[in-house]
Amino acid sequence: MRLLRSCGSKLSNHGVSTPGGAVNRAGREILTDSKDGRMSSPDARNEALFSYGTLQREPIQLATFGRKLEGRPDVLNGYRLGQVEIQDHEVIAASGETHYRNLEPTGAVSDCVEGTVFMLTFRELERSDEYEAEADYRRIRVELKSGITAWVYLHRT
Repeated sequence: MRLLRSCGSKLSNHGVSTPGGAVNRAGREILTDSKDGRMSSPDARNEALFSYGTLQREPIQLATFGRKLEGRPDVLNGYRLGQVEIQDHEVIAASGETHYRNLEPTGAVSDCVEGTVFMLTFRELERSDEYEAEADYRRIRVELKSGITAWVYLHRT
């Protein structure tokens, strides 16, 4: 398994509006309907997803979600970027790649992975589960450098 190094600079988005909603002063994504404070419908974009790989690519977004996603840069601390060998020869032929990117938890503050945080609907999150399941990834919750709690995928190793 090969390791890749990636770290970002300071991020700050406290108190600003985002494509999926607002961020409070603590940097946490507000997951309510801003009109009345109730939870939004399944079609509301209130699921934060941190992507460090293929879901950042527009053709993958269009094929998976039927739209180009709007996102913003963020960083995941305590992880490093590694690679997992692709076993499916059809995927290798179609993508031209021999390895998937993968997060490896280290717990070290000095380790970090740059990526993009996207706001998805619950249905879109389910579609990303289907996309990532083909490569044997699972979804977990993490806290990003910005303070946003987001979903992220890592390989089931």
